[in-house]
Amino acid sequence: MLRILIADGTPATMQAERETFGIPSNGSLFEAALRSQQPDMRCSSINIADGEDLPDGVALGDFDGLMFSGSPLHICDQAPEVMRQINFARAAFTAGVPT
Repeated sequence: MLRILIADGTPATMQAERETFGIPSNGSLFEAALRSQQPDMRCSSINIADGEDLPDGVALGDFDGLMFSGSPLHICDQAPEVMRQINFARAAFTAGVPT
């Protein structure tokens, strides 16, 4: 069974605003899309913009693949939410997790 990590780049405050309009979170949308193709896939989601860590005892290498959800933030902005995403991407590429 495939294990996929969904790395969400939309800060929780922006997600909460969208949810007031009935728009599901990025993580749930991406998980639904993945499961429509492979229902037995195991998905985990973390918010990398907010600095959410993997659960204790779980490493990037434990996943068969990584999906970046994208972000409404801009890479040219050196805000902490952007820098966390850049650093996470570097760590994922260093770990060799397929994206």
